[in-house]
Amino acid sequence: MPKEILKIAKTFMKEYEIVSVKGTNETTNLTTQMYYDIKPKDRMEALHRI
Repeated sequence: MPKEILKIAKTFMKEYEIVSVKGTNETTNLTTQMYYDIKPKDRMEALHRI
């Protein structure tokens, strides 16, 4: 996991978990990734909503 991502998790999440996947055949299509374009001043409010 990139250091920057871990730093964000430690800063904003009280109880975060690190999930890792081994190999390419062990992933699932049940995971949905989403991207939100948020203005810096609105980030905390957006995090609370999701």
